Amino acid sequence: MANGSSLIEKKMEADTEDLDLVKYTLRAIGILQAVQHMPFSLLNLEENLPVVLQNKEILVDVESAPGPELPFQQIVDPSSLSESLFEPFEATRLTTITTNDTFRSGSSCNALFPLPSPDGGVNSVSEIKNLRSFVENWKMDWKLDDYLRDILPPQGDIHFCVSNIPQKSDEEKVDVYWGLTFLGKTGALVGGILASVPSLEQMGIKNWILPTGDKIPLSSLRPTIFEVVPTNVYSVKQKISRAVDVPLIPLGVEPSGDIPRPEFIGSGTRKIVTTVNNAGDKLAIRHVVLSAELPDGTLYIVDPTGRQFGYKGANGSVIIHGKLDEYKKNFPGQVVGQHNDTPLDPSAAEGFIPVVQRLLAKYFEKRLCAYCGEIDELHPKPIATVPLHIDHSKLLLAAGRCCLEDCKRCKGVAYCSKLCRELDWENHKPSCK
Repeated sequence: MANGSSLIEKKMEADTEDLDLVKYTLRAIGILQAVQHMPFSLLNLEENLPVVLQNKEILVDVESAPGPELPFQQIVDPSSLSESLFEPFEATRLTTITTNDTFRSGSSCNALFPLPSPDGGVNSVSEIKNLRSFVENWKMDWKLDDYLRDILPPQGDIHFCVSNIPQKSDEEKVDVYWGLTFLGKTGALVGGILASVPSLEQMGIKNWILPTGDKIPLSSLRPTIFEVVPTNVYSVKQKISRAVDVPLIPLGVEPSGDIPRPEFIGSGTRKIVTTVNNAGDKLAIRHVVLSAELPDGTLYIVDPTGRQFGYKGANGSVIIHGKLDEYKKNFPGQVVGQHNDTPLDPSAAEGFIPVVQRLLAKYFEKRLCAYCGEIDELHPKPIATVPLHIDHSKLLLAAGRCCLEDCKRCKGVAYCSKLCRELDWENHKPSCK
């Protein structure tokens, strides 16, 4: 966390006692992306799978709800549960992504632990840390697969290097990106935002500004936990390898000799977690959002991570927000329970909380992409996507920092890429003058 003097300087730069809650939440999403584990290469994509299979086999993890006698969740054997608990999920469809994840030496290979934060500037590494890089790498994998299918013989064990990722529209790729980004990190992101409130108070900021125009005290922001049964969920099957350090090959130069393959570590699966309530009569996903009480007593919801369920904000924006009844009405699936101002459960991704908290203060004054939240000078700038080996594609990132570009028409917002500018146009158009 920044010290007191630097916080005061940032307050002088901000020169306001009020802070836009939705924009600040988008900044937290930018921070999350900067320290997330994003798959290096996609190998397979399976869509429209049933969540509930025969013999009570469910393709999500099941935990018990925390309570006075059991403060922490415990994994539950689905075969011990009543069949009626699974009925609400019969309409839920699963998208499973198989990835080949390569991590740097010295960093965790657990996707629910944050990567080392780039405090000293952008890390010059080949890691995907933003939406633009993810979409570009998907395109690269597709082109490389076409090339391999043309040159490889019909028989032989070399076919394992050809992935089964279908070509998708950019908007469909964006949906997969947010599903991967937010999976397992919902409570951690909300927790990081709430933990940053004392730093904002030290800066002299007093109020949140809501999209309704209402102002509420910083300290009045609360977590709300919804129990939901969405129509769409994600899971990730990971092939995990440790990166092998090799000299960087300049653009346009063919590699000579054999390039060392990454060291294989193991495989793992990340799933959405369902929870059996204490009464044992309800199975649902616990989804954490931010909530604030309006002057008329109505609860206002700001949801940073609903995109993992296919829930989109106004005009396709990343953050979903609205009054409670409106939020529930538009949720893609069922909202079957609600817990207001409830302490957050221990999360597998809780290591993100102090990282998000600290970097929110550190990069408070930096501009951010109006669509994806990428933060100016924090994320690396991609320069090209090239194949470095016959069975391996790699996204090259510049050592320099990204530089956002203002909207050329109004100069009022900035974007990290043409993709984000196009995705945000319907949302930005009414105010673009």
